[in-house]
Amino acid sequence: MRRKEWEKFLVAGCLLVVPFVLGHAALASTVTVGLQAVVTGDAPRGSAPWLVATFEDDGNGNVKLTLTAPGLATGEFVGGNDNGVSGWYFYIKGLDGVSIVSSSGVTAGYETGEFKNVIGGQAGDFNIRFYFGEANNNTNRLQAGDSVVVYLSGVSVDGIFSENNFKTLAHVQGIASTKGSGWVSVPIPGTAVLLGSGILGLLGIRRKGRRS
Repeated sequence: MRRKEWEKFLVAGCLLVVPFVLGHAALASTVTVGLQAVVTGDAPRGSAPWLVATFEDDGNGNVKLTLTAPGLATGEFVGGNDNGVSGWYFYIKGLDGVSIVSSSGVTAGYETGEFKNVIGGQAGDFNIRFYFGEANNNTNRLQAGDSVVVYLSGVSVDGIFSENNFKTLAHVQGIASTKGSGWVSVPIPGTAVLLGSGILGLLGIRRKGRRS
């Protein structure tokens, strides 16, 4: 592959390129996805990525998922325990089981199923919704500095991101703006933050191999 062709291939978008690589080599062990694009509503006031989801193979056939909110400003949060609609959604192919093992400053729960047309069909369908906060009050929601650790069974990191099946969407509330909230996701095309020694190393190896 010529240099210009490779660069075009590489910048086509992390969520498009990396799953292709993973599907062929299955070497990735960690993928970090940053939500930094507004689908509808207002943008959070903090610095993007506002929300980050980190997926790690644990070596025992499970994936450790860590949910954080590093870019939310004071007063902004992800909730959802009070209305059954808000929260943080994912589509994870092959998901078999879910276990929330720890949380810092957050009361977290989840529900699985088919979640269609969450915001009028603008972001596709999902199969798990995480929600945060105490029912019927405004405490312990996911805010800046908080983290939630979840174990996903029946899946692997390369399986989650193969074939461009992965999707995520979250509702950020408490934004000091006209609408007061916004639905955020990864940019399209996928310029989301996707990091991990397996992925970056594989890209380097693949590029070097093609140029030699």
